[in-house]
Amino acid sequence: MAREPAEPRLEAVALHVLGLVGGHVGLLLEALTHARASADRYIEADIIVSLAELDEPAAPSWCHAALSVARQCGYRLLEGRALAARAAAAYRAGDPDTAWHSARLAAQCHAATGHQPGTERIEKLLAVLPTVTSPG
Repeated sequence: MAREPAEPRLEAVALHVLGLVGGHVGLLLEALTHARASADRYIEADIIVSLAELDEPAAPSWCHAALSVARQCGYRLLEGRALAARAAAAYRAGDPDTAWHSARLAAQCHAATGHQPGTERIEKLLAVLPTVTSPG
Protein backbone atom coordinates (compact mmCIF):
# COMPACT_ATOMS: atom_id res chain seq x y z
CA MET A 1 0.00 0.00 0.00
CA ALA A 2 1.52 3.27 -1.11
CA ARG A 3 1.32 6.23 1.17
CA GLU A 4 0.70 9.79 0.19
CA PRO A 5 3.59 12.20 0.77
CA ALA A 6 2.97 14.16 3.93
CA GLU A 7 3.47 17.83 4.46
CA PRO A 8 7.23 18.24 5.19
CA ARG A 9 6.70 19.77 8.63
CA LEU A 10 4.44 16.92 9.80
CA GLU A 11 6.78 14.35 8.28
CA ALA A 12 9.70 15.96 10.14
CA VAL A 13 7.87 15.85 13.47
CA ALA A 14 6.81 12.21 13.01
CA LEU A 15 10.28 11.06 11.98
CA HIS A 16 11.83 13.06 14.82
CA VAL A 17 9.69 11.25 17.38
CA LEU A 18 10.39 7.85 15.82
CA GLY A 19 14.11 8.61 15.72
CA LEU A 20 14.12 9.67 19.36
CA VAL A 21 12.28 6.57 20.53
CA GLY A 22 14.84 4.26 18.95
CA GLY A 23 17.90 6.52 19.05
CA HIS A 24 17.99 6.00 15.29
CA VAL A 25 20.34 8.48 13.62
CA GLY A 26 19.05 7.66 10.13
CA LEU A 27 15.49 8.62 11.04
CA LEU A 28 16.69 11.82 12.70
CA LEU A 29 18.66 12.74 9.58
CA GLU A 30 15.60 12.07 7.44
CA ALA A 31 13.54 14.21 9.83
CA LEU A 32 16.12 16.99 9.47
CA THR A 33 15.78 16.87 5.67
CA HIS A 34 12.01 17.29 5.96
CA ALA A 35 12.37 20.07 8.56
CA ARG A 36 14.66 21.99 6.25
CA ALA A 37 12.22 21.49 3.36
CA SER A 38 9.45 22.92 5.53
CA ALA A 39 11.57 25.96 6.47
CA ASP A 40 10.47 25.57 10.11
CA ARG A 41 13.62 26.62 11.92
CA TYR A 42 12.37 25.57 15.36
CA ILE A 43 11.79 21.98 14.29
CA GLU A 44 15.12 22.02 12.46
CA ALA A 45 16.92 23.26 15.58
CA ASP A 46 15.12 20.75 17.81
CA ILE A 47 16.16 17.84 15.57
CA ILE A 48 19.77 19.05 15.42
CA VAL A 49 19.81 19.29 19.23
CA SER A 50 18.46 15.73 19.39
CA LEU A 51 21.33 14.59 17.16
CA ALA A 52 23.78 16.47 19.39
CA GLU A 53 22.39 14.74 22.49
CA LEU A 54 23.16 11.26 21.16
CA ASP A 55 26.34 9.53 22.31
CA GLU A 56 27.74 9.42 18.78
CA PRO A 57 31.15 10.38 17.32
CA ALA A 58 29.49 13.21 15.36
CA ALA A 59 27.96 14.76 18.52
CA PRO A 60 30.48 17.64 18.74
CA SER A 61 29.75 18.80 15.20
CA TRP A 62 25.99 18.51 15.81
CA CYS A 63 26.46 20.56 19.00
CA HIS A 64 28.12 23.30 16.98
CA ALA A 65 25.31 23.25 14.38
CA ALA A 66 22.63 23.20 17.08
CA LEU A 67 24.14 26.19 18.87
CA SER A 68 24.43 28.09 15.61
CA VAL A 69 20.76 27.63 14.65
CA ALA A 70 19.44 28.14 18.18
CA ARG A 71 21.40 31.36 18.66
CA GLN A 72 20.64 32.66 15.19
CA CYS A 73 16.91 32.19 15.79
CA GLY A 74 16.87 33.19 19.47
CA TYR A 75 15.68 29.80 20.72
CA ARG A 76 17.09 30.03 24.27
CA LEU A 77 15.64 26.76 25.53
CA LEU A 78 17.19 24.88 22.60
CA GLU A 79 20.42 26.81 23.12
CA GLY A 80 20.50 25.50 26.68
CA ARG A 81 19.92 21.94 25.48
CA ALA A 82 22.66 22.33 22.85
CA LEU A 83 25.09 23.66 25.47
CA ALA A 84 24.21 20.75 27.75
CA ALA A 85 24.84 18.35 24.87
CA ARG A 86 28.22 20.03 24.24
CA ALA A 87 29.04 19.69 27.94
CA ALA A 88 28.17 15.98 27.92
CA ALA A 89 30.14 15.36 24.71
CA ALA A 90 33.16 17.19 26.13
CA TYR A 91 32.91 15.20 29.36
CA ARG A 92 32.82 11.91 27.41
CA ALA A 93 35.83 13.09 25.37
CA GLY A 94 37.84 13.83 28.52
CA ASP A 95 37.71 17.64 28.24
CA PRO A 96 36.49 18.76 31.69
CA ASP A 97 37.19 22.48 31.09
CA THR A 98 34.93 22.68 28.03
CA ALA A 99 32.39 20.46 29.78
CA TRP A 100 32.29 22.71 32.85
CA HIS A 101 32.07 25.99 30.91
CA SER A 102 29.38 24.62 28.58
CA ALA A 103 27.44 23.25 31.55
CA ARG A 104 27.56 26.64 33.31
CA LEU A 105 26.27 28.38 30.16
CA ALA A 106 23.54 25.73 29.82
CA ALA A 107 22.54 26.30 33.45
CA GLN A 108 22.23 30.04 32.74
CA CYS A 109 20.03 29.40 29.69
CA HIS A 110 17.82 26.98 31.62
CA ALA A 111 17.50 29.42 34.51
CA ALA A 112 16.56 32.23 32.11
CA THR A 113 13.90 30.12 30.39
CA GLY A 114 12.62 28.37 33.51
CA HIS A 115 13.34 24.98 31.95
CA GLN A 116 13.32 22.89 35.14
CA PRO A 117 14.07 19.47 33.57
CA GLY A 118 17.10 20.98 31.83
CA THR A 119 18.23 22.62 35.05
CA GLU A 120 17.98 19.32 36.93
CA ARG A 121 19.93 17.42 34.25
CA ILE A 122 22.70 20.01 34.05
CA GLU A 123 23.03 20.17 37.85
CA LYS A 124 23.69 16.40 37.84
CA LEU A 125 26.44 16.87 35.27
CA LEU A 126 27.96 19.81 37.15
CA ALA A 127 28.04 17.67 40.30
CA VAL A 128 30.46 15.21 38.68
CA LEU A 129 32.65 17.80 36.97
CA PRO A 130 35.67 19.35 38.65
CA THR A 131 35.24 23.05 39.35
CA VAL A 132 37.15 25.21 36.89
CA THR A 133 38.32 28.47 38.41
CA SER A 134 39.84 30.14 35.37
CA PRO A 135 38.78 30.33 31.71
CA GLY A 136 40.29 27.46 29.75
